[in-house]
Amino acid sequence: MHADDARADSPRSPIDRRDALRRLAAGAALPAVGAMLEGCAIEKPHSIEYPILRRQAAPRLTLRGDPGYEQQRAALLFNRRTPGRYPDLIVHAESAADVQAAVRQARASGMKVSIRSGGHTWCGPALRDGGILIDLGPMRTHVISAASRTARVGPAMTGGEFIAALEPHGLAFPVGHCPTVPMGGFLLNGGFGWNAGAWGPACLSVRGLEIVNASGELVYASENDNTDLFWAARGAGPGFFGAVTRFDVALHPLPRAIHSSTFFFRPGDARAVGEWLSELVPSLPPTVETVAYFRAPPSSMSRSDGRAGERVLAVSAAAFADSQAQADAWLEPFIKGPPGVRADRRQDEKETFRSLHDGMARLYPQPRRYGVDAIWTAAAPGELLEQMAARAELAPTPESFILIALLPPPPPGPGPDIALSMFAPAFTAVYGVWADADLDAKGDAWVRGTAEQLREKTVGHYTGEADLYADPARGRRSFAEANWKRLSELKARHDPEGIFSGFPGAS
Repeated sequence: MHADDARADSPRSPIDRRDALRRLAAGAALPAVGAMLEGCAIEKPHSIEYPILRRQAAPRLTLRGDPGYEQQRAALLFNRRTPGRYPDLIVHAESAADVQAAVRQARASGMKVSIRSGGHTWCGPALRDGGILIDLGPMRTHVISAASRTARVGPAMTGGEFIAALEPHGLAFPVGHCPTVPMGGFLLNGGFGWNAGAWGPACLSVRGLEIVNASGELVYASENDNTDLFWAARGAGPGFFGAVTRFDVALHPLPRAIHSSTFFFRPGDARAVGEWLSELVPSLPPTVETVAYFRAPPSSMSRSDGRAGERVLAVSAAAFADSQAQADAWLEPFIKGPPGVRADRRQDEKETFRSLHDGMARLYPQPRRYGVDAIWTAAAPGELLEQMAARAELAPTPESFILIALLPPPPPGPGPDIALSMFAPAFTAVYGVWADADLDAKGDAWVRGTAEQLREKTVGHYTGEADLYADPARGRRSFAEANWKRLSELKARHDPEGIFSGFPGAS
């Protein structure tokens, strides 16, 4: 029973707000406290000492049933499709001490905890029924040490904010492709960001983490300290059994010449383009990032093309180079194109990280309702692009699109020993994008049908974008078998009471 379920059964009496909050801090059952506090918006109580929160000024709290609760709940997500899941209490943490207090409160009250850094995950795993949702949104600080090429980053700082802060120092980081992706969820899910071919998944640039563990203790994890936590934090995503309040990361020299070339083809040429890319991509330097999109034509393509409103196949290559001449040489193989196929249009741009982000942000308009799935597939690129060309023509709206990232072969030898372990030659993400709630069923059917087309060649999923609620096995299928087993064992050891919610359907 939730707080708002109990109200009709209890006569109202004068509310002593301090007494109610002290009872909450002392571990009183949340429904009873919620009933006492109905009608009292808890903003930022001051000068009250809490036995569990251990702070003079407690974090701002929003209880289910408070005025503004529903607005707060919806605002926690990027996706305007707010799931029907309702935490009992939202703690808006501003510091590690706030997070510690919330975890200790959860232990005292027998409640589960979920963590939200910025709410960019499409399926909203931070929103759970009941329990405490710890919102790290206020924790956006950063400290850059240019001399040592390191930085300390708060979990809610976005990739766009971080890269903008780094550029004046001549430094960079493999931030997410969309500028509004917060660092916390991005890094915990592994983080496939810009120039990942050269810099690797972003989690490989994490050198240490400040973590609130399941006991409410603040610990530090690195290659030398709390190594189990460090291993899991690099890729476990929603399955991580702690709350990261700070990331210490290594930085990279800012590429001096970033250049992109985009070629637009007819969807009917998809197989030929895919076969061409399957030979071209392995020959490229790892500093060249290649992505294909099935999308509506950009507005700059005039109606004289005769295909306004239809889909185009766009192949975009971004080179992260040290000189314009080097970038031109790396991108030159794209100009020749597939045998017997001519690109309808070519677009070349000198880029910065900001312009790259601006281009990607246009693919993710706001406010919108999203249906998304993300799949690692072993399908041959020619077959894959041909299949996706047919599915793209059935997209529910012009804003919906399909992205296919073709990865170069991994370097020889064993990969890094981290939780992140699911890879395949191609990453396919299906984005249903619409504004009208009446399109939810149609959009979801398109996303599910597109994923079904790839089922036989699906290797696994990426926790940062996959629909983890589509199937309870999605969490497990986002890891190599040995890594999933180790992750499960570590959660049982470090969080035996199951304080942290874990993957949907897995706990």
